[in-house]
Amino acid sequence: MTVLPFGDAAVMMLWEFDNDDDGERIKGECNSGNTTSGVVVIVHMTNLILNGCGGREGLCWIKVVLMFYYGKMNNKCELSVVKFRDFIPSILNVSRQCLASGEEDVAIIAFEIFDELIESPAPLLGDSVKSIVQFSLEVCSTQSLEPNTRHQAIQIISWLAKYKSSTLKKHKLVMPILHVLCPLLAESTNENDDDDLAPDRAAAEVIDTMALNIPKQVFPPVFEFASVSYQNANPKFREASVTALGVISEGCLELMKTKLEPILHIVLAALRDPEQMVRGAASFALGQFAEYLQPEIVSHYESVLPCILNALEDASDEVKEKSYYALAAFCENMGEEEILPFLDPLMGRLLAALQNSSRILKETCMSAIGSMASAAEQAFIPYAERVLELMKNFMVLTNDEDLRSRARATELVGMVAMSVGKTRMEPILPPYIEAAISGFGLEYSELREYTHGFFGNVAEILGDNFAQYLPHVVPLAFSSCNLDDGSAIDIDECDDEIANGFEGVSSDDEAHDEPRVRNISIRTGVLDEKAAATQALGIFAQHTTISYAPYPLLELLFVSFIS
Repeated sequence: MTVLPFGDAAVMMLWEFDNDDDGERIKGECNSGNTTSGVVVIVHMTNLILNGCGGREGLCWIKVVLMFYYGKMNNKCELSVVKFRDFIPSILNVSRQCLASGEEDVAIIAFEIFDELIESPAPLLGDSVKSIVQFSLEVCSTQSLEPNTRHQAIQIISWLAKYKSSTLKKHKLVMPILHVLCPLLAESTNENDDDDLAPDRAAAEVIDTMALNIPKQVFPPVFEFASVSYQNANPKFREASVTALGVISEGCLELMKTKLEPILHIVLAALRDPEQMVRGAASFALGQFAEYLQPEIVSHYESVLPCILNALEDASDEVKEKSYYALAAFCENMGEEEILPFLDPLMGRLLAALQNSSRILKETCMSAIGSMASAAEQAFIPYAERVLELMKNFMVLTNDEDLRSRARATELVGMVAMSVGKTRMEPILPPYIEAAISGFGLEYSELREYTHGFFGNVAEILGDNFAQYLPHVVPLAFSSCNLDDGSAIDIDECDDEIANGFEGVSSDDEAHDEPRVRNISIRTGVLDEKAAATQALGIFAQHTTISYAPYPLLELLFVSFIS
């Protein structure tokens, strides 16, 4: 990039501001509450940038000024915040001009500037948030632009939804955003495009974020979009209609529970759609509903389960896999009376799938069988022997790619045992327990996690008779509890005093939004394993009573685990 003469001047100004006596004086005045000098600097420099540079270089220097200057200001420089807001329209104009001339990389610089504004603890957006959102929506909905450019625009909406949701509500921007993002769900993607940059995927993530943060504002327009689009002649819009409902089901769960009948009408119709993409989206949505709209959705089992039953025979493996997941989640809160009329046809499909499907389908199929066993309880007895016999084959697998299947099988045996009870299970358990113990030599955390759960289930049904296994399983549980689950990470760089210090500036509720940099919570597979092991030890102590007495006190373990 050729640097214009102004570039040298800007560098000198920044250097002088940071190093000479005048710069120190100006910063000192800002710190003492005299904002006049600070305003002079930012107004003078930004005017030079906008008037003396080309688009790309100008935006680059504005970004430099923003990063440099606000690092020097404290929470009393209110007037400079107001002045900086005045330059955002010029930044947008430069960006539009550069886009019109094919300089998309310049627009990306503008989005980086907006990202800095959103991240700043100072309320730098003001009313300009409306213009920023409008520009971002223009860019992300223009199909002729490069995927990365459009993705950057969608990311700005995502950050605003996550960290400035109150600002979006105040300026009534939720509806305009969704009117653009919902149709983006129907956009076809090129097979050669990067999936991470695909507009439909990015739009779904933003809608999900908005639903989690501002559900009352999100549900009505999304439901309206779905109600209109599920009968669209274009299958991509029919797919988008049910995808949108599935995406918002976690954030808008309370609102969706009040509209379950019309929502299910849309999704179940899509599950019978002639187009595979629509059926796949419908099975995804149904799985989300089964997970998040409990227990209310169970009352609709008479209409939902027959549709799932049909979907289990779909020609598409994708539809089958999502339908197994939906069935597993749906059955978790069902009882024997509700599941019984569907048990035989469902088990017929699932047992066939266990023998004739891909590895991934078998894994999700096992989860579905486990949920059905838990729901059916004693009614599952006629199917238990066949299921347990099939699980023997899975519980001796040793190849790395098969260990997840082995983990699912181990879990399923424990769930079947809980359903059919001690009398039928105790005589046939030893080979399963032996296979489960041998799995600890395979160095696979998820298998160990599920095996601890299996041991807990067996201890619960055998009671004192489980004591014979304690010398084998207790050391395994303590071994898992003592694993290193990695370093803790705690990042919190947001200074609330700075965010709340611009008392004289209209913040547009920005100070009440989420801080951009937050504590990071990390959940690892080892942590899940340790939790399962700890729970198993508690079950051992509870159900074997005096037999557990020789083993270490749980209090010592809990102190170690918490620390």
